Amino acid sequence: IVRALALSCNVYFSQLAKGLNFDDVALAAAELGLEPPSGHDAESWIGARREGWLVTPARLVAAYARLSTRHHDPLASGIIEGLVQSGRSGTASALGGLAMAKTGTSPCAHARKAPGDGWVAAMWPPESPKRVMLMRACGEPGSKTAGRVRAILRQSF
Repeated sequence: IVRALALSCNVYFSQLAKGLNFDDVALAAAELGLEPPSGHDAESWIGARREGWLVTPARLVAAYARLSTRHHDPLASGIIEGLVQSGRSGTASALGGLAMAKTGTSPCAHARKAPGDGWVAAMWPPESPKRVMLMRACGEPGSKTAGRVRAILRQSF
């Protein structure tokens, strides 16, 4: 899971989701303060369909904040390490290790449609996060959006 998170491997997570059941997904969501997904199938759980699992930005930031503090939880430690590796050498490597992060691409939400909107959830400092930022940028991959986040982090240090 560490490498799959670092490289944002959709195929890995699609296969992982197919082995889960709705009740387990709903329980994990609740532990992070999220509502359960609206769909009862793996494709909706991983965001493969636009209507699958709608989460507000504020809820997503709060969920990442909760997750980032669970270093001693055996189930969360691999996820956290994957986020750290993403910020160092994975899809969020533009952060240069300043933050642990998850990148992604979501359907474009703007009137003038782009191929997708890149997003980054960044938590810093990576060894003991105190802050979380979520950024979405139209028409670029999440890896490029990570560079925008780095510029903001650099200004804050």
